[in-house]
Amino acid sequence: MKNTFLLLVAIFATLALTATNYISVIDGDWDDPNNWDPIGVPNVTNSAAWPGDNVIIEHAITYYGSLSTQKKSSIEIRNGGGLSVTGTLDIANNNPSNFDLLSGGLLSVGNLIVSSCCNTVTLNGTVITTDFSFPGSKAVTIGGQMIVNGNFNGGTNSQINFTSGSLTVAGNTTLGGSLNVTVDGGAQLDFGDLTITGNADIIGVSNGGAIGFNTLTMANSSTTIQCINNNCNYNSTTGPPPNPLDLMTGTQVLPVELLGFEAALKEDIALLNWTTATEIDNDYFLLEHSADGKSFTTIEIIPGIGNSNTPVNYEYTHDKMVSGNNYYRLWQYDYDGSSSMLGLRQLRTHPSTFTAAGISPNPGVAGQSLRLDLPANTHNIQVHLVNSSGQNWSLPFADGAQQVTLPAQLLSGMYYLRVQHNGQSQTIPVAVIGNR
Repeated sequence: MKNTFLLLVAIFATLALTATNYISVIDGDWDDPNNWDPIGVPNVTNSAAWPGDNVIIEHAITYYGSLSTQKKSSIEIRNGGGLSVTGTLDIANNNPSNFDLLSGGLLSVGNLIVSSCCNTVTLNGTVITTDFSFPGSKAVTIGGQMIVNGNFNGGTNSQINFTSGSLTVAGNTTLGGSLNVTVDGGAQLDFGDLTITGNADIIGVSNGGAIGFNTLTMANSSTTIQCINNNCNYNSTTGPPPNPLDLMTGTQVLPVELLGFEAALKEDIALLNWTTATEIDNDYFLLEHSADGKSFTTIEIIPGIGNSNTPVNYEYTHDKMVSGNNYYRLWQYDYDGSSSMLGLRQLRTHPSTFTAAGISPNPGVAGQSLRLDLPANTHNIQVHLVNSSGQNWSLPFADGAQQVTLPAQLLSGMYYLRVQHNGQSQTIPVAVIGNR
């Protein structure tokens, strides 16, 4: 009996040490078990000795509050997927693991902190955050588009590798200690008000890129900005570099110097404005809009001044916003056809509350109809049926209709009817009398 008891203890201990591999199956909340396969809620915050879960995100998932990843938990956001954290996301793993934002993925957070000592962090999609700080000691790779609407603190003791893409900082950037920042793949970095202290440096490698700043403070001669093959080398004693600086040639980049790009919301209308300090060979600006931060469509082309040494202000009003998140991207085109992305801004409208009052009959019968009690004038409804094993059926639902038909092959049991409308969803339990 004692040996049997010890065997059971060992089995349960082994199960406790096993991570679960989750993958998203539908847009929705992190804490809704029906949004994952297998059904459940991923745990990436466990600070105990055993590993956390491994999570793959292929849909729009929202985590309400602050999230701190722990131990060996891993998160991968794939093309078309998105993770929105309403509070602070702290990538704090202290054992080997991964946090990967793949190209085409979206990470939108209140604040982003990378405090990990030894996991791999790769950001190759779009990142939108208020503040970004990097107190960790493991190198971070950034190859996508990063928008920091507040301040960026690069930390003091690691390496940040920009392999392509862009960085836009609206506030202050601080690089210190022995931090090493490499710029490759034509990355375009706008640091805002940049301060470099200690032995920190910015170095162009391979295909280089360009850096820009509003103001620059270099604390001493040990802080450097270097071009590829040492084509340029600036520190506190040499004087400031050209701004913006091409890290390939060491010369100034001067298509358009942007003073600001702002987006404001007024009664579900987006008010967009931007101001240039100087323009050289500026043909036009192109404005794009997106509901998910990934797929953009052109909404307007605004002619540029061409050449100007004085500030020029531009404005545009967009009255076709969608419910929820709205993203606006601004591009500038030269007369020769070359272009550069000047910024991305996010606005959020406040959708009206959507509630399905209920369904009838409940229990329902396989192959027969269920009536949905919906608010008046409700359109663009999506209805899915999910069972306890995670199997998912999409049920056709026409505008103006008040019913759906259950699949005829259903077995008897408990199911969940998921009703979605304009980014909102409701899950309703329904018993089904099936074939057996």
